[in-house]
Amino acid sequence: MATFNVKAIVEFEYILVLNPMMSNIENGVPFYFSTPEDAKRFYDNEKVEPYSEEGPDLFDGGRKTYYKNFRKGGPLEMLNPLMEGEWENPNHYGHGLHEAIKSITGLEKLDKLY
Repeated sequence: MATFNVKAIVEFEYILVLNPMMSNIENGVPFYFSTPEDAKRFYDNEKVEPYSEEGPDLFDGGRKTYYKNFRKGGPLEMLNPLMEGEWENPNHYGHGLHEAIKSITGLEKLDKLY
Protein backbone atom coordinates (compact mmCIF):
# COMPACT_ATOMS: atom_id res chain seq x y z
CA MET A 1 0.00 0.00 0.00
CA ALA A 2 1.32 3.45 -0.92
CA THR A 3 1.04 6.47 1.34
CA PHE A 4 0.89 9.95 -0.15
CA ASN A 5 1.83 13.30 1.32
CA VAL A 6 -0.76 15.73 -0.07
CA LYS A 7 0.18 19.40 -0.21
CA ALA A 8 -2.78 21.66 -0.82
CA ILE A 9 -4.03 25.11 0.01
CA VAL A 10 -7.67 25.17 1.03
CA GLU A 11 -9.51 28.48 0.87
CA PHE A 12 -12.74 28.80 2.83
CA GLU A 13 -15.68 31.13 2.50
CA TYR A 14 -18.43 31.83 4.98
CA ILE A 15 -22.08 31.86 4.02
CA LEU A 16 -24.66 33.62 6.15
CA VAL A 17 -28.13 32.23 5.40
CA LEU A 18 -31.25 34.09 6.56
CA ASN A 19 -34.95 33.36 6.11
CA PRO A 20 -37.05 35.81 4.03
CA MET A 21 -40.18 37.14 5.76
CA MET A 22 -42.25 36.84 2.60
CA SER A 23 -41.52 33.19 1.89
CA ASN A 24 -41.54 29.73 3.44
CA ILE A 25 -39.25 29.04 6.39
CA GLU A 26 -37.44 26.40 4.33
CA ASN A 27 -36.10 29.09 2.00
CA GLY A 28 -32.88 30.91 2.70
CA VAL A 29 -31.06 33.91 1.27
CA PRO A 30 -27.26 33.48 1.21
CA PHE A 31 -24.63 36.20 1.75
CA TYR A 32 -20.96 35.33 1.10
CA PHE A 33 -17.97 36.51 3.17
CA SER A 34 -14.22 35.93 3.37
CA THR A 35 -14.16 35.58 7.15
CA PRO A 36 -16.68 34.89 9.91
CA GLU A 37 -15.75 38.28 11.37
CA ASP A 38 -16.81 40.00 8.11
CA ALA A 39 -20.15 38.19 8.26
CA LYS A 40 -20.74 39.17 11.89
CA ARG A 41 -19.75 42.80 11.24
CA PHE A 42 -22.14 43.02 8.27
CA TYR A 43 -25.00 41.43 10.26
CA ASP A 44 -24.44 43.66 13.30
CA ASN A 45 -24.16 46.83 11.20
CA GLU A 46 -27.54 46.12 9.58
CA LYS A 47 -29.36 45.50 12.91
CA VAL A 48 -31.59 48.24 14.30
CA GLU A 49 -34.15 48.53 17.09
CA PRO A 50 -37.12 46.33 16.16
CA TYR A 51 -39.94 48.12 14.31
CA SER A 52 -43.04 47.09 12.39
CA GLU A 53 -44.52 48.02 9.02
CA GLU A 54 -47.59 46.93 7.12
CA GLY A 55 -47.07 45.29 3.75
CA PRO A 56 -48.54 42.80 1.30
CA ASP A 57 -49.23 39.25 2.44
CA LEU A 58 -48.03 37.08 -0.41
CA PHE A 59 -49.75 34.01 1.01
CA ASP A 60 -53.34 35.28 0.96
CA GLY A 61 -53.17 38.49 -1.08
CA GLY A 62 -54.15 40.71 1.85
CA ARG A 63 -52.07 42.94 4.12
CA LYS A 64 -50.08 42.03 7.20
CA THR A 65 -47.72 43.53 9.73
CA TYR A 66 -44.03 42.70 9.34
CA TYR A 67 -41.84 42.88 12.44
CA LYS A 68 -38.43 44.01 11.23
CA ASN A 69 -35.00 43.98 12.84
CA PHE A 70 -32.75 45.32 10.10
CA ARG A 71 -32.12 48.73 8.52
CA LYS A 72 -34.90 50.04 6.28
CA GLY A 73 -33.80 49.86 2.65
CA GLY A 74 -30.87 47.61 3.50
CA PRO A 75 -30.17 44.16 2.05
CA LEU A 76 -31.48 42.41 5.19
CA GLU A 77 -34.63 44.49 5.72
CA MET A 78 -37.12 41.78 4.70
CA LEU A 79 -35.23 38.91 6.36
CA ASN A 80 -35.75 37.38 9.77
CA PRO A 81 -32.89 37.62 12.28
CA LEU A 82 -31.13 34.53 13.53
CA MET A 83 -32.47 32.94 16.68
CA GLU A 84 -30.21 32.38 19.68
CA GLY A 85 -27.54 29.78 18.93
CA GLU A 86 -28.08 29.74 15.16
CA TRP A 87 -24.97 31.83 14.51
CA GLU A 88 -22.70 29.03 15.71
CA ASN A 89 -25.03 26.14 14.87
CA PRO A 90 -27.30 26.61 11.84
CA ASN A 91 -30.83 25.31 12.38
CA HIS A 92 -32.31 22.36 10.50
CA TYR A 93 -33.51 24.76 7.76
CA GLY A 94 -29.93 25.93 7.22
CA HIS A 95 -30.30 29.43 8.68
CA GLY A 96 -27.03 30.54 10.27
CA LEU A 97 -23.36 30.82 9.37
CA HIS A 98 -21.79 28.05 7.29
CA GLU A 99 -18.13 27.39 6.51
CA ALA A 100 -17.58 26.08 2.97
CA ILE A 101 -14.57 25.22 0.87
CA LYS A 102 -14.16 27.90 -1.80
CA SER A 103 -11.15 26.40 -3.55
CA ILE A 104 -8.40 23.83 -3.24
CA THR A 105 -5.11 24.37 -5.00
CA GLY A 106 -1.91 22.38 -5.08
CA LEU A 107 -3.38 18.89 -5.31
CA GLU A 108 -1.22 18.27 -8.35
CA LYS A 109 1.80 18.09 -6.01
CA LEU A 110 1.67 14.54 -4.70
CA ASP A 111 4.83 13.16 -3.13
CA LYS A 112 4.84 9.41 -2.66
CA LEU A 113 6.14 8.38 0.73
CA TYR A 114 7.72 4.98 1.39
